Amino acid sequence: MVNTTKLLRHLESHLEPDETVIAAVGGQLRGGIKKLLGKSLATGLVTGLATTALTGGVGVFAFFSPPPVWMVATSRRVLVFACASGSRKPGQLLFEAPREALKADMKLRVLYQVTLTERAEDRVIARFNFGLRKKAATQIVTGIGE
Repeated sequence: MVNTTKLLRHLESHLEPDETVIAAVGGQLRGGIKKLLGKSLATGLVTGLATTALTGGVGVFAFFSPPPVWMVATSRRVLVFACASGSRKPGQLLFEAPREALKADMKLRVLYQVTLTERAEDRVIARFNFGLRKKAATQIVTGIGE
């Protein structure tokens, strides 16, 4: 877990003068999850079968999930950062857009999901999973919608 003070310190270099952070929450970018899940299960099955053959019966299955991201709503923009390799710290900036050009909607399926949509064309830009963290999903939706 990233300390809030450290997170805000990291974000300072990406903020414009007089811009403030309204919400910063971690989630998972959901793009292509079905394809990724299929590849992960296939890779796990092949790895498990090969390990079973080589070790005489002990199998290992691998499962990979999408990398985590940080969604940040500021007084002016929405920013999405990849998490730095091997940690939960914000890394490379993946996306930024003016806050008023976007809207965010939260849905509860099995997990809390936030859909980021372009207001002008009502086009979905990305979907993010927040697991069972309703508070995190609500914070980013409220932050974008203010």
